[in-house]
Parts: sequence; C-alpha cells; structure tokens
Amino acid sequence: MVFVFLFTVMNGLAIEPCAASEGIVLSAGDLFSAYSADRRYADALYTNQWIFVRGRIQSVCCNPVDGYQVVLKVGPYRTAKIDCGFAAGDFSSLFRLRAGDEVRIFGRCLGLWDRAVLLSSCRMSM
Repeated sequence: MVFVFLFTVMNGLAIEPCAASEGIVLSAGDLFSAYSADRRYADALYTNQWIFVRGRIQSVCCNPVDGYQVVLKVGPYRTAKIDCGFAAGDFSSLFRLRAGDEVRIFGRCLGLWDRAVLLSSCRMSM
C-alpha cells in the first residue's frame, strides 16, 4: 500500500484513505489518468485489484441476457471512459440510474482496452 501511496503522491493522483479490506478508492479521472500516463505501471497497481471508482455516469446500457454496463465519464471526450460491467441480476440497483448521476462503483479492474479502463463483477457502493 505504501507503493501505491508514493506513486499517487508523485503523480498528483488523489486516492481516498480506506480500510485494507475495502480496496483502493479512485476518481474515474484519476484511474484513467494513471493508465494514460504509464499503462504498464498502472497495470501493475490496478489490474486484477478490487477498487472503488467515483464518477459521473455517461451512459447505462441494459442487456438482461449479457448483463448491464455503466459507463463513467472521464473528461470532455466520450471515447475516454471507465466501463463497468454488472451481472444480469443487478437490474434493481441500476434501473434508476441516469446520465449525470454521481456514483461510486466497486469492481475488479481488468486494465485498459482501447480508450476504456474496464471493470468487471461490479456492484454499486454507497
């Protein structure tokens, strides 16, 4: 955890303090910035880690067969995003979400693919 702290201090990222069992807490912008700055280093820190990501919803895609997708906005460009995958059974926690809502999502980081940081096995967090 000290390693993560030093990286974030040196690179100007803001990680909220949290219990060790809770996971890493980042804003959507900070998570994407870490991957934009140094993909290999960000992979070493976050890939396969359970993290909390805070951000504003860009879109919600509902597909009852494959599951649901919540896309968090990273900046002014629609192509840079955090893509959060939810199981098909999570409809009750997602159906009221709208673009622009501020949310906190817990999920396992899969790394960067194209211009999106992917999270899987997500769930909403309060």
